[in-house]
Amino acid sequence: MATPIPASPIYGPVKLTLHIDELHAVQNPEPIGKAEWTLQLRTNGVERWRTDKALSVAQGKSVPIGDEIAFQVAAGTAVIEVEVKGVEKDLLGPDDKASGTFKLHRAGAFERDRGFAVDLHGHNAHVTLLFSVEVEEVEAE
Repeated sequence: MATPIPASPIYGPVKLTLHIDELHAVQNPEPIGKAEWTLQLRTNGVERWRTDKALSVAQGKSVPIGDEIAFQVAAGTAVIEVEVKGVEKDLLGPDDKASGTFKLHRAGAFERDRGFAVDLHGHNAHVTLLFSVEVEEVEAE
């Protein structure tokens, strides 16, 4: 079995684009039917994205998202922490909440060419948000 070649470290400032590919429901809080999720994404504490409308997904299924966020990363930034919070709207009871994080490391090329997943866990809930990543080197200002 081949061992993956680690990505080359990135030096200097970059433009990082996170493609928010899809939401996959491992375990939904709804016993039948689809769950309606709204999501919010932060990087290093700064809100970068939120869903415009609820995402409907059945347990064991995925729903495409197709959004992207792009931002500059300074040369001295070694880690980008991606934090995602989700709320599943419940008509008959309190809303179900789930959250998760993932750290992108400069030394690992910010997961360029591999992508990553953020697992969101909550009471009776486990959904996964899948990402692909583009990294573009930019001129220092």
